Amino acid sequence: MYQEDYILRMIRRLAEALAGWQDRDNEAERAAVDQALQSATGLSLDTLDALPAQALLAMARRSVGDGLVEQRIRAMVEALEAWTAIDPEGAPARQEKATALREIIH
Repeated sequence: MYQEDYILRMIRRLAEALAGWQDRDNEAERAAVDQALQSATGLSLDTLDALPAQALLAMARRSVGDGLVEQRIRAMVEALEAWTAIDPEGAPARQEKATALREIIH
């Protein structure tokens, strides 16, 4: 229970960091997102960007076994979509990955 509460708090923190990054696209905001993403999902932005959707799903499923796989995947989707809006370079691949992950949880 404590671990689930912690992960949910980290996911909320990620959402706040993503909002800040979208408002102010700078290295400090990106670093805050990276740290929050790592706390919530165990992945850095660079890892999230590099791995295919199926590998990300496998990693989320192997996480702790706390029943928060869907929330972790949603956090990944939110990060990918925010990054797509901020940085058009690589946007099609990120959006495709976000769509694939979203389909997995619906």
